[in-house]
Amino acid sequence: MISEKKAGRLIGAFILIDMVSGVLINQVLLGPFTFAVDFMNKVAENSNQVILGMLLGLISGATSIASASLLLPIFKKYHEVLAYMLLGSSVVCFACILGDNSNVQSLLTLSQEYLKAGSIDSEYFRTMGKVFHDARRWSHFMTILVPCFYFITFFCLLYLSKLIPRFISIWGLLGIIGMATAILLAIFEKGSNMLLYLPFGLNQLFLAIWLLARGFSSTANNAVGNQK
Repeated sequence: MISEKKAGRLIGAFILIDMVSGVLINQVLLGPFTFAVDFMNKVAENSNQVILGMLLGLISGATSIASASLLLPIFKKYHEVLAYMLLGSSVVCFACILGDNSNVQSLLTLSQEYLKAGSIDSEYFRTMGKVFHDARRWSHFMTILVPCFYFITFFCLLYLSKLIPRFISIWGLLGIIGMATAILLAIFEKGSNMLLYLPFGLNQLFLAIWLLARGFSSTANNAVGNQK
């Protein structure tokens, strides 16, 4: 069985993979095309990037499940219900990614057919484009909102277990509240301050570096062992 220190370092690597994937997907590979004003042209013209973005999304979702599975036997010692909630929420996150990818694929197919058709049935394609674009917008929001529950559970477990300094866990919880607020503001079209994402992003980077360098602390594990 893998040691908890090595498990912590693996979690740090998974967090970095998820961070890099998220930036590439939303800022480089999918976001600039699927949310562009002329998305009916952009999506098909950049099909390779769009497909790569979908694949990275699957990898990101898989790392969440891998992280929760790796952490399950560790976190069960501190709070079994929350440990299983973490695993369950990781599966829900992956399901949201599958749904979002399905909408992106539909948008890509429609965009390709739109370019082939030229001016033929342009009104039909514009109508269908709006339908698929709105569907992708909502599925995108779900893929970034649902993980908030995953991370709240994750940081609660880290706080309870003391596997890392508690200030990192508290920072993470405050950061995820800020991010969730930004997402909800965008969903209800009340504007979204990108600065609300910053505390969580910095926390994830700091946590990843901390875990890669030090892994999980053994202090809490010794305390649990002494109580048995």
